Amino acid sequence: MIDNLKKVELDILICFDRICRENSLRYSLAYGSLLGAVRHKGFIPWDDDIDVIMPRADYEKLLKLDNIGENMKIFHFRNSDYFYPFAKMCDIRYKLFESYRPEKCLGPYIDIFPLDYLPDDKRKRDKIVKSAKKNAKIMFAVTNSYNAVYKDKKSRNRKKIFYFFQRFFINKYIKRRFLLNYEKKYTKFSGNKMANLMYTEKTEAILDVNDFDKMMEIEFEKKSFLAITNYHQYLSMLYGDYMILPKNQDRKSIHNFIIEDCLKRE
Repeated sequence: MIDNLKKVELDILICFDRICRENSLRYSLAYGSLLGAVRHKGFIPWDDDIDVIMPRADYEKLLKLDNIGENMKIFHFRNSDYFYPFAKMCDIRYKLFESYRPEKCLGPYIDIFPLDYLPDDKRKRDKIVKSAKKNAKIMFAVTNSYNAVYKDKKSRNRKKIFYFFQRFFINKYIKRRFLLNYEKKYTKFSGNKMANLMYTEKTEAILDVNDFDKMMEIEFEKKSFLAITNYHQYLSMLYGDYMILPKNQDRKSIHNFIIEDCLKRE
């Protein structure tokens, strides 16, 4: 099932790459996907998702495109009952469930993260990043779902109680307004630096605006995709010495797909 899932995700990435090239939109493979391309020339063997990053301007243009493929749809919180501050491009012919995800049955996907501007002054930049990390925890608590299944046994009962009451007091309109306010708060800055402030577990990587001026082709599963040329510094900020393989016990996915419900036809 994992191999089938990866095949569908690769097809989505191929479609995404075509759309971006046809519309002159900048993107780069990111996080584990970029690491996999550099170290394994494809998926990290124990990984099971694909991440890309885009400068905010290109991301917004992507969301406005009408025709992205017969079987594809880009989900974001402005166009559907989807409550994350970043987008997913999905193959809607299939079903895919995740135990921690509030949205049901979006289909296999790639994650698309916008990069927002940050001030050049490091003190101001660090203050914004610290604020985003704090407020993101609140945002994800408000917009998450009582339907989610939680792996953390210590906090499971507390979260279940919270989300039980959430279903009565926090509807989808409140969630969407909360996301809009969060996005507005962290898209108002300017400068020559960029970071992913919409998923703040990943803000360690601060990029320069000019990192997207010249892109490179990089191999991923025998296909060619785009990546920032400054990938070494980027991956080092995220993972340290990224060419060293993790210990065997750490070679596992951070996701929690419900595989038995994966890739069934509607």
